[in-house]
Amino acid sequence: MNRIAPVYCDFRHPGRLLAACAMIVGLTSVTSQALIIEGVGNAALDQPQINVLVRTSAEATPLDGEGMDFGDILGDLLGDLGLGGTVTYTIPGFLDTGASGILIASSIAAPAEFDIQRETGWVFVDVGVGGSENFDISKPHIFQAAPFAPSADLDNPATFNQTYNQIYAPMRAAIKQSPTASPGIDPLEDLLASLGEVNVFGMPLMLGKTVVMDARSSNEYLQTLDPFSLDTTQIKTYIYDHGQAPFNLAAQHTNPGVPATQFHVQMSYGDFEAFTELQGPVEAEKPTMAHSPFIGRNPLAPAGDPSDAVPGVTIRFGDAAPATGSFLFDTGASVTMISSHLALTQGVRYRDGFGPGANPVLEMTDGTAIDASAQFELAIGGVGDGGTVTFAGFYLDSLLVRTLQGDVNNPDDPNHVLYRRWDANDPTTGVPVLVADIKVVNRMGNDDPDDDVIVTLDGIFGMNLLFGSAVVTEPIDLFSILGTAAPGAFDWVVFDEPTGILGLQPSATFIPEPASLILLGLLGAMGLYRHRA
Repeated sequence: MNRIAPVYCDFRHPGRLLAACAMIVGLTSVTSQALIIEGVGNAALDQPQINVLVRTSAEATPLDGEGMDFGDILGDLLGDLGLGGTVTYTIPGFLDTGASGILIASSIAAPAEFDIQRETGWVFVDVGVGGSENFDISKPHIFQAAPFAPSADLDNPATFNQTYNQIYAPMRAAIKQSPTASPGIDPLEDLLASLGEVNVFGMPLMLGKTVVMDARSSNEYLQTLDPFSLDTTQIKTYIYDHGQAPFNLAAQHTNPGVPATQFHVQMSYGDFEAFTELQGPVEAEKPTMAHSPFIGRNPLAPAGDPSDAVPGVTIRFGDAAPATGSFLFDTGASVTMISSHLALTQGVRYRDGFGPGANPVLEMTDGTAIDASAQFELAIGGVGDGGTVTFAGFYLDSLLVRTLQGDVNNPDDPNHVLYRRWDANDPTTGVPVLVADIKVVNRMGNDDPDDDVIVTLDGIFGMNLLFGSAVVTEPIDLFSILGTAAPGAFDWVVFDEPTGILGLQPSATFIPEPASLILLGLLGAMGLYRHRA
């Protein structure tokens, strides 16, 4: 699926759930002309999701999953949290602009669950933070998408085509291969591993569409912390045909259509299919793939490409001159990242012998130490046999996103969106970014490494910059992060694929209130597992 920036944080694994879901600090403010965002957490609390139904053909009955039988009492309790229950036709997953394909978890595709048929002997090779990984390839299936919202009538056969009203031509998905069982493996460990798997619905579901993300409930919850509204606090996500869904005020909480947004960011597209591999017989086909959006120029395009006119993201730190890069707009990324090359322009590098891994440490390029309190660590992962990798991060003085409302040639135009440090004397109040090189490799059809084409992305624009975010670092210190929750800067985020425009509507909520660790843990838990009827 070419998961270019697989940066799902560790809180998707049940064993780390409570630890990593309690993490935000932030203060946002709005001026009459511009949006100035001061203080965001280094990881998002929530990311857009979508509900999907799968058929083997347009006329076939939808595939269904039986779920896990935990018994009546425990089953009801876990079912309320999305951990098990009765038959469902719904496969929820992350709606991920950073993924150019569709990925189905092995436990979901398994014969005992949705029984998604695979091609025999076909292997798809992709690369992510943890290294390369082999995936199975599904037979062509019909995918239908329904809103990710409490109001969606997901498991009612009488209204399937009305609820799952985005219907796509047959597509192939990548399927995560089942891990090889070890003799004497702990059944509970095996169960937790399967629960930690994720489904990813990438750009093929967004071609020709407008994606509407409604974060109002999430932002309001992070203000009120009403424990009785936990089931309505996630980001609501809708997919519409481009130009066919005007905003509907009367149905704004159930079927809003496309709202007006104050700020608009132009993006470009890059096609990374050549950076994946296919193994199998002559007639083998890759999973269905599509291009990926960038805030900035297409990183694969030669100089002089029309995408050169698309402004990138500008960062600034200390006394260094501002630097601009092309950032992947990645709704599947909970964190924001910059490459080591972009970090070097700001005078920051990894200390020799302390790169990404067990003990990453950043320093200034002149050898000056960066105080430990001004750094943080996060373990991130995605596709790749290497699992997660721990990176170090630091806090920028500012991060600028140019909008169509301002002069793209003038970084000081007040109509751009500016993230900035809010206390010059506190290094932790800046804009948090991890330093990580996300590389993709095109082996040009042979095994000669001298022929490899390697592209390193300038950066990843993560969802901590748009939605409710949190402060977390490795190792986790639960007691030090109590009371650090804050809402996101935007109530509405609209991604229009045909025009490549990202629409942003500032939130009506700007003063963050503290949140409790346990409530945040519950909020995060609700986004991890499949809905059960």
